[in-house]
Amino acid sequence: METERKTIPVAAAIITQNDRILVSQRPIGKARALQYEFPGGKLEKDETAEAALIRECREEMGIELKNPVFFTSLNHDYGDIRVFLSFFLAETDDEPMELEKQNLVWADKTELLSLDLCPADRLAAEMLVDPLGKVTAGLYSMQDVPYGDFTSKLLPNLERRNIIGVRMPEIRKYAKQLRKHDPEAAEAFLHSLPHRYYEENNLHAYLIGEEKDQNKCIELMREFLPYVDNWSTCDTFSLKALGKDKKKTLSFADELISSGETYSVRYGIGILMKFFLKDDFDTSIPDRVADIRSEEYYVRMMQAWFFATALSLRYAESLEYIKNRRLCAWVHNKAIQKAVESRRISDERKDELRGYRIGACLYER
Repeated sequence: METERKTIPVAAAIITQNDRILVSQRPIGKARALQYEFPGGKLEKDETAEAALIRECREEMGIELKNPVFFTSLNHDYGDIRVFLSFFLAETDDEPMELEKQNLVWADKTELLSLDLCPADRLAAEMLVDPLGKVTAGLYSMQDVPYGDFTSKLLPNLERRNIIGVRMPEIRKYAKQLRKHDPEAAEAFLHSLPHRYYEENNLHAYLIGEEKDQNKCIELMREFLPYVDNWSTCDTFSLKALGKDKKKTLSFADELISSGETYSVRYGIGILMKFFLKDDFDTSIPDRVADIRSEEYYVRMMQAWFFATALSLRYAESLEYIKNRRLCAWVHNKAIQKAVESRRISDERKDELRGYRIGACLYER
C-alpha cells in the first residue's frame, strides 16, 4: 500500500534588479535537471518562510535580501515530490555568486517566459508578467488543493488544471477587498476576459455584485455571461443593483432568455425568480419561463427551480401551470419534486401536487 507523501514547504525569492529577474538553473544529476527556478529552498524545522528564504539566499548566493514581500503561494505535485511554495518579491544590493556551482541568469520579463522553467515557477512567472497577475496570485494564496479536487467532481465539464481550489466565502471577501483597496486592479480585471481559472470567473461575478450602478451592472453582465461555463458560477452571485429599476431589469432578463445561450438563459430565469415572484408578480412572469423550450439540462433545472419557488410563494397562480401542463414533462415533474421537498409548502399542498405527476408513458412531449 502506497504511503501518503508529505508536502514539503519551500520558500522562493523573485529577486528583481534594474527590471531584471534572477533565476537559477538546476544542475545535472538533480530532478528537473537544467530547468530554471526562482532561488530558495526547503524550510527547516520551526523556520518561517521568510527566515528560510533569507538563509537560503545567503548560503547559496552570498546575498542579503531587502524587505521580502509575500507574492503568492502554490501547491504542486511533481510526482517524485509534493511541495508548497511561498514566493516573495525581493531586492538585493549584492551581486549573486554561484556558490553551489548553479547557473544564475538575470532575465527580463519577456526572456523569463522563454526559459524552461519548472512548472510551479512558470505559473508564478506568468502571474508576475501578467499586469493582472497579482489578482490571480491573491487567489492562489488562498488555495486549498483537496477542496479543488472536490470542486472538480461537481463540475465535470471543467478541467481540473483550471480549478485553483478556493472556497466561495474567501473569494467573496477578496472581491470586497479589491473593490475597497485596489479599485484600479478590480476595474482592469473586469475587462480582462476571458479568464483561465474557475475562481477567476467567480471573483469576476462577485466584483460585478459589488457594483451599485444598475446601468453599469447590466453592461458588465452583458460582457461576462457569454464566458460563464458552469452552473456554479452562474448561481453564485446576485446583483442588488438590479432591484432599483424593475422595468429595466425585466427587459434585461428578457434579453438573456432570448439569447439561447445556456447560462445566460439560466441567469435570466434566476433574475425573474429573485425579483418578480413577490411584489412585482403578474402572470406574464411565469409565462416567460413556461414558454422556454430547451434541451439543455441546466436550463430545464432552472425552470423547475423557478416553478418550485413560485409554488411556495404564489401557490394558486402557479398551480395553474401544473394543472394545465404548460411545462415540458421533465420540467413539470422536476418542479413538483422540488416543491414537495420544500419546507415552505404545506403537507396538504404537497399531497395535491403529487397527484399531478406525469406518468412514465407521458414523460416527454
